[in-house]
Amino acid sequence: MINRLLFAVIPLLLVLGLWPASAQQRVDFERQRFDRSRFQRDPTQRPESPSLSTPEAPADPSPPAPPPAREGPEFSFSESPPPTQAPASTGFQGPNATTNARPPFGRPGIDPALQTLIDSPKLDGLPTRIYQDPRDVERLLELQKETGACIFLAFTNPFVNSEKGLFNWYKKHVAGTMAWRRAMRYYLQVEITLPGKKEAQELAAKYNVTKTPVFLVLKPGSTHHGRFWPFVKNPGEDMKLKDIEAILQELKAASTPAYADLF
Repeated sequence: MINRLLFAVIPLLLVLGLWPASAQQRVDFERQRFDRSRFQRDPTQRPESPSLSTPEAPADPSPPAPPPAREGPEFSFSESPPPTQAPASTGFQGPNATTNARPPFGRPGIDPALQTLIDSPKLDGLPTRIYQDPRDVERLLELQKETGACIFLAFTNPFVNSEKGLFNWYKKHVAGTMAWRRAMRYYLQVEITLPGKKEAQELAAKYNVTKTPVFLVLKPGSTHHGRFWPFVKNPGEDMKLKDIEAILQELKAASTPAYADLF
């Protein structure tokens, strides 16, 4: 029944021209409804950004108020002044200086390497023999520069009875003791017999030996040689030997400071 009615109405609408208009209006409405071109932004136009400038504050002639004082030591460390840098060391600064300080040389112009050996001598393995040839002295002086050891140099003259007796007394009661032998392990030893040959006389003249016995300690890097005398003479009495401990103390005093605690 409905189909028949539609078939009857549609031709009538076509005849009257109403169908195309209504259809066209519907299509236009749909296009107008979904046309998005209205919402697209023109790329040539840029939106103006709002101004961010703020009005300047009027100048305040009154000085700013000081910040309130903090209570308690919470941040007290931040208020301490920065540490000052110590001036660079320029060398020896006295006996209490410990940074970049070097003690002055005891002898002007001495070789620093030799000064190191004098302060810390290499005494292990020194020859223990007693040299008797005057020509050996020069060789021992060269060995002294390599080790920092002291040279014990003795002069004797067996052709003078009084001088011969004193030296023999020394050999028996001093050089023959164990304490002296222990001390001599740290020395280069030389005994020169006078008058001897030309080399012996020249060596005696070099060290101002006019009467024997003479006992010298040749210190490295120095021309001032130590002397010690193991005898003592009391008024009205003959010469006698000092105590061995006193002799050893005099021997240390005639040597370099490195020998003070060796024996």
